[in-house]
Amino acid sequence: MHQKHYSEVSMPFGDGVHTFALSFGLVSDWERAHNASLFGLLHTVVATKVARAEDVRSIIHLGLVGGGKSPVEAAEIVRRWVENRPLAESIPVAVAVLEAAFLGTDEFHAQKVGGLEQV
Repeated sequence: MHQKHYSEVSMPFGDGVHTFALSFGLVSDWERAHNASLFGLLHTVVATKVARAEDVRSIIHLGLVGGGKSPVEAAEIVRRWVENRPLAESIPVAVAVLEAAFLGTDEFHAQKVGGLEQV
């Protein structure tokens, strides 16, 4: 049985419903490569409604990879549904992926009662 990652979230995007997840390792890799904080980016985007196109693209790509797509499959989805569509369609997806990574998902929180994980 698949052990769902706390940041795993499935949502409609482009041509269907896709699964996204950002593990600690993926977050660390992104931060190292961009010399920036993803949590800081999330805060900025939520507070100002401003996002860089490259950040949106790379977050969605990493989220798809973390959700189980190969890097090649993720790149094709991003090319088709981020790079060739209005950016405003992708920003909410990137924000949802970041929120799940830093805050968890409702499903994850529903499994916790009194700080103990339910099985």
